[in-house]
Amino acid sequence: MPCVLNFLDIEDQSQIEIVQRTSEIFGVVLVKMKEFDLHMKYKEQIINFYREIIDHKEDQIRMKAVYNLPCMNLLYKSVESELKISFQEIYLKFSEDKEFDVRYCAATSLHEAFKLIEDEDDITCLRMVFVSYILDSSREMILLMNKSLPLMIKNYGNKHTIENFKGRTAYVQPNTERSSSGSGSPKSKPNEKNKGTDFSSAFAEGTKITLKKKNTVMGISFDDEFNDNSPKLPPIYVTPENEKEVVYSDLLQRLMIFINNMRGFTGLWREHVKLI
Repeated sequence: MPCVLNFLDIEDQSQIEIVQRTSEIFGVVLVKMKEFDLHMKYKEQIINFYREIIDHKEDQIRMKAVYNLPCMNLLYKSVESELKISFQEIYLKFSEDKEFDVRYCAATSLHEAFKLIEDEDDITCLRMVFVSYILDSSREMILLMNKSLPLMIKNYGNKHTIENFKGRTAYVQPNTERSSSGSGSPKSKPNEKNKGTDFSSAFAEGTKITLKKKNTVMGISFDDEFNDNSPKLPPIYVTPENEKEVVYSDLLQRLMIFINNMRGFTGLWREHVKLI
């Protein structure tokens, strides 16, 4: 253990080769430590090292950090408050990384984070990550998200989300043509012909739309549902046992964008059938 702790020491992070090699075996070492409950005994040293590599300037090292994120979340989610770390926020950070490979790697394990959701968890950040990924129009991300979509949709509306939901907001198509994959694929924009059929038409004519780009390149503000001054869709009324329908009615608008993006790839008809 002294040797391992020495390599995890923050003061040794200046040597890129050591950091690179340590990050490569980091997950394997954690698993071995867990067998003897050492992962908890040395949790502070492990978390300090992990904080360093998630913010590292080298793409390869950040890739190792995001690769080990589901393992870190599984082992230390129960002591997040004690360690003053949020794995949800780390998922959000990686989902906005400048490198597509890092964003994609985070997406591959997102369903693992959704598996660990409990009723009382505030999953605002995870929901932000999930929505940003289903709005990603790249073929790779569509295929990936479709694999575990049922699980993530099911756990999207946990007890905390339902009890703190402020109201449905309309999805406003962003003006940017940049996709998060960096491919530059143009997004469809409402024109005079289809203007009345897009989701934002749910607002009364003449109402000023104040949704703005925030937290993600996809052009949707996730804080609006918690902002009482943000424009809301007309309320829907449900019985107490069906309160989840309000949350999922809001999510449905975003899922329709995912479905339409999938339909744009004619070769993905099998995936479309799977989705249905």
